[in-house]
Amino acid sequence: MSINKVLLSGLLACSLSACSRDLFISHNGNMPTNERIEQVKVGQSKNQVKSILGSPSSVVSLDKNTWIYMSSDIERIAFLEPKEVSRDVLTIKFDEENNVIDIDRMSQKDGKQVAINEDKTETMGQQQGFFRPEYEKIQDKWYQDEAFMNEVEAAAGDGAMLFTLPYMKNFENGSLNNMWDYTLLRGPLHSKTLKFTYGAGYGTKNDLWYRETSELEPDAMVAELRTQGMTGIYLDLDGYPEDEQQSALAALTEAAGCGPEDVIHSGSGLLCYIPLGQE
Repeated sequence: MSINKVLLSGLLACSLSACSRDLFISHNGNMPTNERIEQVKVGQSKNQVKSILGSPSSVVSLDKNTWIYMSSDIERIAFLEPKEVSRDVLTIKFDEENNVIDIDRMSQKDGKQVAINEDKTETMGQQQGFFRPEYEKIQDKWYQDEAFMNEVEAAAGDGAMLFTLPYMKNFENGSLNNMWDYTLLRGPLHSKTLKFTYGAGYGTKNDLWYRETSELEPDAMVAELRTQGMTGIYLDLDGYPEDEQQSALAALTEAAGCGPEDVIHSGSGLLCYIPLGQE
């Protein structure tokens, strides 16, 4: 055997040796500890769950009432294809009142779904996959948003500029209360004529103005928006803590110089358009 073949064989053996395998395993995700998971109980609110477990990794198919916490181990050996060797998924489902109704944990390793706080274990095949989109709910939300934005366009007029609240950077901001990345695109998706402050390049002059203005008190904010020629405020209440949503809406409405009857609401009541009105 030539010296080159000997060297090549040695390199391959070293790359594939078991003694170096752990060096190529990466841990991803934000699965809480078992101690924290055990503190979550049916009936708790979203805010309580978030204070215990932190923000979820994701939500299911735009359904804000299903939270997912996930972690996985990826094995990488030299030039070989990366391989997922383990996955742990925790799903927490909430009712329309934002209280926990179901807690489930699933491991890829054993292929079983573990029902937390219950004395039973079900195989994955016994339940419909929790990643299945809830198409009817998504469709209903889409049509509600469309109807809402049609009203906003009619009230604001072609080419109107709307100030988007709460502030989120563009993009990959992370969750903000019950609002997720790209949620603020719901309005722009249904409008061909309106202009929105959300979407400015992160760190640009426009983005800095957007963030700084969003941090002003309502009266000062509205004064600045009028100076800049804004027509109204596009407000997503999901971006605020639930116990502060109505007070935030009321403060902005009063500062804008209009009454509650002037505010346009989406079908869910969580998307709002506040016209700036007269000084």
